[in-house]
Amino acid sequence: MSAALSFLTIVAVALLFGVRASAADPAPTTAPVVLGYHQLQQAKSDPAEQGRLLLGELNCTSCHKPANENSILTKGAPDLTTIGARATPQYLRAYLTHPHETKPGTSMPDLLGAMDEQSRATSADALTHFLVSMGGPLQAAADAGNGVVVARGKALFHKVGCAACHLPEKLKDFKIPTDPSVPLGPLSTKTNVIALADFLLDPLRARPASRMPAIVLTNAEAHMIAVYLLRDQVPVVHPATRPTTRAASQPAKPLIHYTRYEGKAQNLTPEVVDKLKIKETGKTDHFGLPLTGKKNEDIVLKFETVLIIPRDGKYIFFEKTQDPSRVYVNGRQVADNDGRHPSQEKTGDTVLTAGEYALTVFRAQGESEKELIVSWQGPITPPSKEPDFAKEEIPQEALGDIAGRPMHPLGDEPFALDADKVAVGKKFFGTLGCASCHSN
Repeated sequence: MSAALSFLTIVAVALLFGVRASAADPAPTTAPVVLGYHQLQQAKSDPAEQGRLLLGELNCTSCHKPANENSILTKGAPDLTTIGARATPQYLRAYLTHPHETKPGTSMPDLLGAMDEQSRATSADALTHFLVSMGGPLQAAADAGNGVVVARGKALFHKVGCAACHLPEKLKDFKIPTDPSVPLGPLSTKTNVIALADFLLDPLRARPASRMPAIVLTNAEAHMIAVYLLRDQVPVVHPATRPTTRAASQPAKPLIHYTRYEGKAQNLTPEVVDKLKIKETGKTDHFGLPLTGKKNEDIVLKFETVLIIPRDGKYIFFEKTQDPSRVYVNGRQVADNDGRHPSQEKTGDTVLTAGEYALTVFRAQGESEKELIVSWQGPITPPSKEPDFAKEEIPQEALGDIAGRPMHPLGDEPFALDADKVAVGKKFFGTLGCASCHSN
């Protein structure tokens, strides 16, 4: 290994372990996370090979050119030509001021680290105005989310493989990766659902040299994962403080989405029903939407809404109808009234913690056009054996729109571009060496 390469390897390792340029600022930093380097360490590979990997993954060769060394593959940096349309000004300012504290594990060096706090803040502010001027500011996007969408996004995040490199929270239900997790940073202050979902659909557009693969996702899947990653933006509902009844003068809201299918379902399960032909979709304010079909016609209705659970405990669900029907909570069957039968009521119970759940009710055309009645009671919390409230039809106050509630970046604040700061920031972008790594 050449002397130049040896020196640069030392520099890269120093950066890897978070050595700051300013001794006056003793704040601890987090080492950059380089998964390939960790794997080479585990394999006890040649130190020179580890050094070459670090030089490429940390993008050192964008500024430093080791002599007679052609085996280094440079990772490259994100494309910043539209960064203002992806990141909030407050996040950019915080990241530029203290990159390692704002996003632990980042491989970007602290270019302002040798400055005093006032100079650092002034420089970061000018750079922020310059970066925001490129495609920004981030447009307001009131995309929606709730506990149900968060739960679905969480399941998808682990199903499609995101958790192999990223661990956004400590989870008991999912396998923990053995390699170091690549930190995601404070995404809820950084961006909005639309921008993050757009990135997930095509990560290589913003990060052409990224090691993140372009996972094939549908728009709906990208949205759910984005809502999960930005779950801190979801407005909190406190169902325990909500009224238990709606005033008679207040009209009911259509919070229940319905899908009318054409075809015969041997069993009212999600797997069977979702394969039928969709005839109509819409919203209603009650589960008893008439089937409006002929007697014994092959029609199935699916009702979907959000069920807001106010307190932990066991809840009992009731469904009464003369037609085949089933009730599911978060995809788990809790009441089965399927098959041909006279008017009857079936029950089922499940233990739930306070929060939001997907409530799905299936109903098939049978012998009657009478309304389907879905009731509940609970919770039953040990050592008590009696429910907190008696059996009642599930009130509208316990339901939420499946589409969710508007989400906005945390700490979002008004921002106006300053042309003078943009010009100063553009100069800093060149003199600090930012342009050596980033397209702009």
